[in-house]
Amino acid sequence: MGEEALARLCGRRPVTALLIARAIEEQGLARLPQQQRRREPGTHHPHRRPLDAAPVPASARPGELLDWLREGMRRDALATTAGPGPSPSHIASPDSAQLAFAVAVAACPQPRETVEQAVNALLDAADGPAGSLSGRRVVDTLISLGWLDETDGRLVVVHDVVTDELVLQSLMPPPGWSVDADSAASVFSALTRHPRTFAVLTGHVRRLAADMAERGSAHRIAALERFCGEWVTAHAGPLGRLLAPAGQDGGQALLTLVTGRPWQGFDHAVWGRLVAPWLARAEAEHIAQPFLTAALQSVSRTPTCLVEASLGWLERRGDQTDTEQLLLALLERPDLAPEAEDAVVGRTLAWVPSRPGWRHTPALLKRLLRMRHPGDRLGRVVEVVRDWLTPYRSFGVAPVVRAFLQQEDIGAAARQEIVDRMLTWLRGAHRTGSDAGPEMCALLEHDGLQGDDRAEVARCALDWLEQQGMHPSSGRVLRSLLSEDGCPPDLRPRLIAFARWWAAERSAGLPGRSFVLGALLSDGSAPETGAALLDQVTERPDAAAAPAMLQRLLLHHEHLGPDQAKAAVTLAFGWLDRHPEHEECASVLGPLLRVPGLPSAQVRHAVRLGTETLLARPDDHKLMAILLSQLEGLTAEQAGAIADVGLAWLSCHGGKVQRPVLASFLTRPDLSVEQARAGIDIALDRLSTETAAKNRTMLSGVLRHPALDEHRRSRAMDCALRWLEHNGTLPKARLIIEDLLTLPALPPDGRRLAIRWAEDWLAGHGHEPYAHHLRAALDAHADVSLT
Repeated sequence: MGEEALARLCGRRPVTALLIARAIEEQGLARLPQQQRRREPGTHHPHRRPLDAAPVPASARPGELLDWLREGMRRDALATTAGPGPSPSHIASPDSAQLAFAVAVAACPQPRETVEQAVNALLDAADGPAGSLSGRRVVDTLISLGWLDETDGRLVVVHDVVTDELVLQSLMPPPGWSVDADSAASVFSALTRHPRTFAVLTGHVRRLAADMAERGSAHRIAALERFCGEWVTAHAGPLGRLLAPAGQDGGQALLTLVTGRPWQGFDHAVWGRLVAPWLARAEAEHIAQPFLTAALQSVSRTPTCLVEASLGWLERRGDQTDTEQLLLALLERPDLAPEAEDAVVGRTLAWVPSRPGWRHTPALLKRLLRMRHPGDRLGRVVEVVRDWLTPYRSFGVAPVVRAFLQQEDIGAAARQEIVDRMLTWLRGAHRTGSDAGPEMCALLEHDGLQGDDRAEVARCALDWLEQQGMHPSSGRVLRSLLSEDGCPPDLRPRLIAFARWWAAERSAGLPGRSFVLGALLSDGSAPETGAALLDQVTERPDAAAAPAMLQRLLLHHEHLGPDQAKAAVTLAFGWLDRHPEHEECASVLGPLLRVPGLPSAQVRHAVRLGTETLLARPDDHKLMAILLSQLEGLTAEQAGAIADVGLAWLSCHGGKVQRPVLASFLTRPDLSVEQARAGIDIALDRLSTETAAKNRTMLSGVLRHPALDEHRRSRAMDCALRWLEHNGTLPKARLIIEDLLTLPALPPDGRRLAIRWAEDWLAGHGHEPYAHHLRAALDAHADVSLT
């Protein structure tokens, strides 16, 4: 089958290799002639599917692995078989054995004895005959079939996906439109006999709900949320008694119930029976604060009962050493009632003066300064901050000063007092030897700093830079000084001279270095700076700082003289020839290929170097995106090789690093149909679950691609319409609407929706410079009726 084919079949989802291999073996061998099929003696399992299964489809996508998994479960009789029922309302309710399998995996990972007890609890309460089933037999069966592993007396499911599927089928059996109340109640009841078991269950169901939400199953997750919320409400008393003495296990279960879908929809009127008993014990054991803090940080909307419990804890335990964490969590809630907010602010203002040097104190003050306060309360906040800012305070001063100066409701006199105080400290010896960089940046980035004050801060900053040299904060201070109006004209020559010295090799690796180089090359003295950098690279072409200097020289080539630009290109080629596998290769090659007017021989040379580097380092996604976007200089063989490397990388990487690679891949017109459609499938898999505005370029690449067939075109249209629902009012949504209107063979319903989006966009953005392009695309559909 080959490594690449195997990788495409396995996709990105980390299903256990054994399960994947079993399905691949059965489906792959099915393609061989009968006489070539061989099996070793004893390898046939009575429940395994015969080898006349359907062949593996060439376009297998990662989502199909879940189908393989479900098929294996049905084959082993672990779950019900989906099929047409006698009526649309028919539910294929699982039998006792199937529920027992679900309970067993839902109770893991735990000791074998605990898992068996949960299964026995289910079987004891079953209405129908359980026959010879028992907890031990169910566990032995699952181990024998390969769904459970036993290590040191603990049972572990081979993968979370197995747990999710069996739990889902027990709660929402086929067709999966609603919860089977009887089955779900039986499973939940069996798993609430032991606190740890219930905590494990709540985590499994929370993960299952998150997966359902990601797949867009809105009506299904709503049904699950209704059932779970009602079930928790109905069983609040027994659950409260079960979890109250359970310590960390009880706290973990309750935290999931309070903060996680699908549990958090319970009636908060039962808080006193469900959560309060555990909190009372936890408070005595000094573990209530972490629970309250985590709950406040995790809930989407703050329930009144949680706020009241937190304020009650502050009233009784507000002098504990960990109080600051709960105060910060409360202050960061944007939905506190005015009375509750006033109480929390009052507690914080009383707490800070007695603990000025504690770790979270600067964060508390910063948060207070970001809030809106009534006049009298704001005065108290200003007074506490002013008292906290002493000459010898060092930790956390900069963010507090920045927040103070940005608070619009504080009067100009109070802000000027802080500026004067900071200037006094900077001029004196109070900050000698300390990291004053962040404090200087806080002042330099203050829009209200004018005239003599700004000149004084800039002078102090330059003095500090010349004394400290390569301090980690020096790059940020230089960035602030080099910004517009950051430094008075009379100090600018001194600043430029220091920045050029700082940008030499000794600053390699320091934060802000790239910006400083860019600012120097964008300045009016760019030719002089460029000459200095070119001299440094020429003298020490293999220094650690060389890639960064070459990158900036190439990016700002338009500010250099013609001879300087040519010299930068020559130096870049020399560096790339000597360092073909350097980790900064992409940072030099990218801007090099963007230099206009490169001779074709140089373009081919750069592309060849990049291709060789990528083949040697196939995980360099930055270089991959650069080469895929390069439409000139690549031979057909090079383009095909880069595309193969890209597909292999894309098939097992997601997240934001995948986006630029996919977007570049979709722009290439010289790939084979198979390569193009493989890339389109990866993009559609992502677009079917993501609607981020940043996916626009990728979506346009799919919609415009000539390799779209009917099936992929339909998927692309659905993805585009879903994307427009979330981003259709953005200015650049015009491009997606245009792509939809020009999509070949657009079905009537799709055309009507695209036309509606076009008219709505033009109503709000008709004045945009390129709106006429959308009007022209819309005119081509003037014959379509919207009714």
